[in-house]
Amino acid sequence: MASIVIAGDVHGAIGLFYEQALALQCALKEPIEAILQVGDLQLYSEDSHVDKAVTRHGGPGEFPQWFKEQRRAPIPTYAILGNHDDADLFYRYAGKEIVPSLHLLPQGEVVSITIGGQAIRVGALGGNYSPKYFHFAPANLSQGKRKHYTEAHIDALVAQAPFDILLTHEAPDGVVLKGGLDLGRPEIGELIRRTAPRFAFLGHHHWHTIAKMGSTTVVGLARIQKEGGMYPIHF
Repeated sequence: MASIVIAGDVHGAIGLFYEQALALQCALKEPIEAILQVGDLQLYSEDSHVDKAVTRHGGPGEFPQWFKEQRRAPIPTYAILGNHDDADLFYRYAGKEIVPSLHLLPQGEVVSITIGGQAIRVGALGGNYSPKYFHFAPANLSQGKRKHYTEAHIDALVAQAPFDILLTHEAPDGVVLKGGLDLGRPEIGELIRRTAPRFAFLGHHHWHTIAKMGSTTVVGLARIQKEGGMYPIHF
């Protein structure tokens, strides 16, 4: 049985992220064999453009130095794209390690990850929704706009089903409700209903919640500094 932790938004605090993961490993009294992360690690290099939204979240944080020095992640980690990552840097390393033991999961693809001796199929839908760009072909998204997911990414995931775990940055509809508003996206909800993974995990809203959509357990993750920022499972 594989011991996996799913982690929420990191927003540049990558040192703290791994400190907390190692502390959780001690508390669990068993090795964490992999971390799945739902975007907004704040993946930036020293050459990346940093916009105002990222600055509001504390700037690029520690990752540019990790990237420059190619520091090794202490636990194998698999991350999707967030809207506060450098999307162009992400796509350059998608399907590969950006630093040793930190793998970037390609947008709109299902990847088979061997964890604890078993193959677990993980679907990735990173980034955020844009009404302007949703119907664009991914290849036609201009530099700086690739942080948005598209209808084609969703269709590709449906075509690759079944998979065990779905990682999204944004929420499906009906899960994150604040002030009477549903902050989720219906197209993500439809993706879950059509593919029925065992688990679906999301970040972005920094809201810890657990819900059911049919047979799928849907978990919203807080920021890693907060309660509900890390969620261990056995698979």
